[in-house]
Amino acid sequence: MSTYLLALAVSDFVFKFRHCRNIEIRVWCQPAKVDNVDYALHIVCRLLMYYENFFSIPYPLKKLDVFAVPELRVLAMENWGLITVRQKLVDYNQRLNSLRERRVVTDVLAHEIAHMWFGNLATMRWWNDLWLNEGFATMMGQKAADFVENTTLRMSQYFAADITIKAMSTDQHTTMTQPISLKESSHHILGQDIKILYNK
Repeated sequence: MSTYLLALAVSDFVFKFRHCRNIEIRVWCQPAKVDNVDYALHIVCRLLMYYENFFSIPYPLKKLDVFAVPELRVLAMENWGLITVRQKLVDYNQRLNSLRERRVVTDVLAHEIAHMWFGNLATMRWWNDLWLNEGFATMMGQKAADFVENTTLRMSQYFAADITIKAMSTDQHTTMTQPISLKESSHHILGQDIKILYNK
């Protein structure tokens, strides 16, 4: 396991759980938000089954926790067995939220769970190849989200054009462009704009 994937969570949060095949899934949140994580709990199981079937590689851990944090510097992080995510990105109440908001929950979780295969099981040698992890997770996340949502609107059909346009737009600014391979220091990597890594 790469050291950047290690995470610990200490809190007074509560959780809801279910078993998905032989995997225990828990979604942790503040007590006041516990009624809004049922959809996230459901979709995590469906996404895990999708990826296991698609890759013919089982999820290698006995558990997967999703830890919903009120404030988080990044949108989400694919720690090994412990996905951390902003609370608002897993909140869904069928009576109060739109289908678009439900799709946001699915998209975020699909991307982070894809990292269990792209980034966690197979990790890049150095940070300059981070775009491989993010590119595959973004592409597979759209494909998986379309499958588990099972709606007539297939976002993955628009994925290539949308992401290509975003990548080319970002890449045209010389301060944001990222070469495919460049040996860099840790200090330089921490300071780079990451939008291009997701879109390139």
